[in-house]
Amino acid sequence: MSPPFSPPPKSSPSNASPSLSRLLKRQLLEDTRRLESLQDELAATAFGVLRRLPFVGVPARLAERVHAGVSGSVFAALRFGGGTLLEATAALEESASTPGASLVQRAGAVRAAINALAGEDLAAQGSALAIPMTLIPESSGSSEGTPRRLVVYVHGFACDENLWQAFDADAVCADSSTPGDPAAVSPFAANLAAEVGATALYLRYNTGLAVADNARAFGDLLDARCAAWVAVPEIVLVGHSAGGLLARCACEAADDAGAWPRWPWQRRTRLLVCLATPHAGAPVEKLADWATQALARAPGGAEWGRAAVSRRAEIERLRETLAHSSAGAATRGIAYRLLGVSLAQDVEHPLADWLGDGMVSLSGATASPSAGDVETARIGGVGHLAMLSDARVQRCVRDWVAAVWPRPSAAVAGAG
Repeated sequence: MSPPFSPPPKSSPSNASPSLSRLLKRQLLEDTRRLESLQDELAATAFGVLRRLPFVGVPARLAERVHAGVSGSVFAALRFGGGTLLEATAALEESASTPGASLVQRAGAVRAAINALAGEDLAAQGSALAIPMTLIPESSGSSEGTPRRLVVYVHGFACDENLWQAFDADAVCADSSTPGDPAAVSPFAANLAAEVGATALYLRYNTGLAVADNARAFGDLLDARCAAWVAVPEIVLVGHSAGGLLARCACEAADDAGAWPRWPWQRRTRLLVCLATPHAGAPVEKLADWATQALARAPGGAEWGRAAVSRRAEIERLRETLAHSSAGAATRGIAYRLLGVSLAQDVEHPLADWLGDGMVSLSGATASPSAGDVETARIGGVGHLAMLSDARVQRCVRDWVAAVWPRPSAAVAGAG
């Protein structure tokens, strides 16, 4: 099984993959050049207007020269200082023989964040930083035992599978020598699976790619895993934030002819648990709208703005498609359980919905995505990420899973 991020093996310079730090350095230099170009275009526009004003033209030209000198020095220092620091970090990174689990997890978190910001470009370029979709632990082949029950955990935007570690932070050893081991990654998730006699799997994926594309890739990957077993197990999916949207999209996917299911595992899925998933949008997306629209109008920022607006539009189209599907997955035997949380202690307070968990509103997280077997719950006094270590959230998830999968007898659990 692979760790969240494995440093490239030492080899000859011609064959060696770039280290994480050198890839970051390359990205820093590219981004600095883009920012400098954008800043120059904005300054040229502003000073161009000032030069045309009466009595201001000459002072504006002098100010423009000073500005150009200072600006060039700042960006040069950023390139030199940041590049030198990352080059030194790369030397340390490549000289490390066997990094510990905490280092691996931190590198994985950095990689996940980079993919969230530029995952589409990284994947298109075939970059070593692009995260390939993986189910952890990875399949050991046709010889692995067939589980009766399967719980699949799907992380959200800018995260990786180590997100589920927060579900029982006090019981996790951050310096575990077995990175990538589900027992080390998530005691709560692993223990929950054990309580109901299930096997736990964790999805790792590039959150910078379109949700619909990730959903199809996830469906194919899970289908391939199930094909290695004698029979398809019963399945429960647990998704946090955008991970819930991805899992829901996979559950409701139809084949190319429009027929459901697209994959056999969909008929074997009993439950989808969505934790703080923005089924009806999120307040922060409105702020993102304003920012991306302004960026799209700015000189030199049109390309970045168009990319951001395109991603926002893709999410909205996905929501519209799911909202107007002829029949939701909840009408086909998949129970939906939606949990929303708020920073306000009292979820009935008028401000509780507006505050939400800092990222997603209560109403957005608990908006019924389809008809059928749908239940919701609301918990106050906790935030978007902190909810994963909240005992009330843990109890709620346990109760929902136990309702569809009663605790098996010792004999049955041992056989599964």
